[in-house]
Amino acid sequence: MLSALGYDSMDAFVRDSVPDSIRVSAQAVSEHSIPALSESELLQRAEEIAHMNEKKRSFIGMGYWNAVVPQVVLRNILENPSWYTPYTPYQPEVAQGRLESLINFQTMASSLTGLPISNASLLDEGTAAAEAMVMAFAHHGQKRKTFVVDQGVSPQSLAVIRTRAGGFGIRLVVGDAADLVGSGETRQIGNESVKLSDLAGVLVQYPDVNGSITDYSSLVKHIKEASSGPAPLLACATDLLALAVLTPPGELGFDIALGSSARFGVPVGYGGPHAAFFSVADALKRKIPGRLVGRSKDVNGRPAYRLALQTREQHIRREKATSNICTSQALLANTAAIRGESHRDICLIPASAHGTNPASAVMAGMKVVPVKNLVDGSLDLNDLRDKAVKHKDRLGAFMITYPSTYGVFEPGVQEACKIIHDNGGQVYLDGANLNAQIGMTDPAICGGDVCHLNLHKTFAIPHGGGGPGVGPICVAEHLAPFLPSHPIIPTGGSKAIEAVASAPYGSASVLLISWAYIKMLGGQGLSDASKLALLNANYIAHRLAGHYSLKYKNDKGRVAHELLIDLAEFEKKAGLKVMDFAKRLQDYGFHPPTCSWPISTAMLIEPTESESLHEIDRFCEAMIQIRKEAEDIITGAQPRENNLIKNAPHPISVIVGEWDRPYSRETAAFPLAWLKQRKFWPTVGRVDDVYGDINLVCECPSVDELAEQAL
Repeated sequence: MLSALGYDSMDAFVRDSVPDSIRVSAQAVSEHSIPALSESELLQRAEEIAHMNEKKRSFIGMGYWNAVVPQVVLRNILENPSWYTPYTPYQPEVAQGRLESLINFQTMASSLTGLPISNASLLDEGTAAAEAMVMAFAHHGQKRKTFVVDQGVSPQSLAVIRTRAGGFGIRLVVGDAADLVGSGETRQIGNESVKLSDLAGVLVQYPDVNGSITDYSSLVKHIKEASSGPAPLLACATDLLALAVLTPPGELGFDIALGSSARFGVPVGYGGPHAAFFSVADALKRKIPGRLVGRSKDVNGRPAYRLALQTREQHIRREKATSNICTSQALLANTAAIRGESHRDICLIPASAHGTNPASAVMAGMKVVPVKNLVDGSLDLNDLRDKAVKHKDRLGAFMITYPSTYGVFEPGVQEACKIIHDNGGQVYLDGANLNAQIGMTDPAICGGDVCHLNLHKTFAIPHGGGGPGVGPICVAEHLAPFLPSHPIIPTGGSKAIEAVASAPYGSASVLLISWAYIKMLGGQGLSDASKLALLNANYIAHRLAGHYSLKYKNDKGRVAHELLIDLAEFEKKAGLKVMDFAKRLQDYGFHPPTCSWPISTAMLIEPTESESLHEIDRFCEAMIQIRKEAEDIITGAQPRENNLIKNAPHPISVIVGEWDRPYSRETAAFPLAWLKQRKFWPTVGRVDDVYGDINLVCECPSVDELAEQAL
């Protein structure tokens, strides 16, 4: 790969890819700084650490129960790479199994809660409770500012709710929810007065933190009847196993039910990961936070599952989002810590930053001010300087992803950070792309004050089809006092913000994977992995040159760990959009890269360090062949509408069925010879997204429906 790019050494390649100004010493991450352990040495060290634990029976309660993981689940799910390695199922045609499993989860939650719509999980019960509060706040147009939390709600959930309430300016009232029963406009809850006209919502626990079970039907009925305008949203934190015998929240009149699903076979794991469920009334289905799996149909009329209502996701809505549930809560912790240190509310964010960044800033109570990028994709430092000076008195933070989502190392990153510091702000450097930095640069030398790390990408935590993700928070010394606290386990600094997740150490049990990965690779192995991530991306850019337009590169012609190819030209010439290329790529046995983000007309290709040269060449050959197919449409050799790319993907059911298309079955299914030896087939044809969003059904089909479909 190096010789194909014109280099005789990895060091020469890295010099052209990573700016000299931000390079770290070769000894910073090396075999000397982190010696690599063999497998036996690692196991011995793991046993030594494990023996330091004291094994005791836990009676802590408060939403945590020890569960037995059935061996059949352990072997076939948790230890099966087919389940734990796939990416988020954005391409439904090649992810029907995972999507069906998630819709089973949704159906289970809906059945037990008595509410018709459930999402495909959230981070944990505390963040789910906070989402319920924000949902109530948004439901009333952000005009009602009061949210009541019953005193029986678990302390860790209450702490997370407090954190989120501060960012949105919500007034939190904690006390006996039964005091809401009364007459007139005002209710007295402890020392607090609550006006019904300002009440956005109420949260209770059922059973509560002490194990008490309350019949809330009369309270729910009274609150809804006493409201002169739209009724407050009523949320119930509950236990799925208890709901097997208790009256479901939906039957009691609640609008929202939420809680932890760890009851069903998920171990305590020192606090996580513990997926939360979130169910809502039908009227709220299009506002539900989190990913939502829905039933639709493919172009051939066959039933198919897909991620529904994706336009709600924060990477699309950016600063208009009221949730950042598709990312780690570490983002929220970072922005809250920055605001706690500076007491300012302006956050500057370039278009090249992750979409989670503006969503997280908004949730921390900050006002997002966008910063321009130049034509080459780099930061517009003049625009940044002008806005930093303009907002100097209120400048709290600058959020930047590095390398940027445009696939380049910003050469002016240190100058950008200095501009912010000179104007009194702090710099949050999104560590999602840390896998392009290790051994070559780091967030501190770039100028960051705080960052989070995406362990699933840099330190080997399996993606798991969308989770569990973990994002450790790294801060400069002056921000350490503001690290998050916890109401039960002492954590955080002397001026700690409230908790950002239910568990004090996040999804702690998953961290063992990253620990083992770091210890066994050692410093040199980690550094080599990052260099390979850069090399793989640049090799793909080289192979695709002349076939596709590379959107951004540095002055040496190099990209970072990912590359953006712009497909805009094909819409005008052949009527082809990004998703058409993605669907055809499935016919070649590949899950498509990220589509239409961060630029709507582009495909973001990120090979990481994991793929072999053979696999990368196969991918490049597939992309080049698709380009030839597009050329046939441009020249008229293939019709503009009824062609290989527009009709993709081609599942087996289509290939063996009636055939009246202007191309052969072999060209559709085996466009390259090596596909006849090995191919991953899509299981359905192209899924109809519009139909699925209009006809929103998010649970398993009934027996009668399956019988009608002859399935």
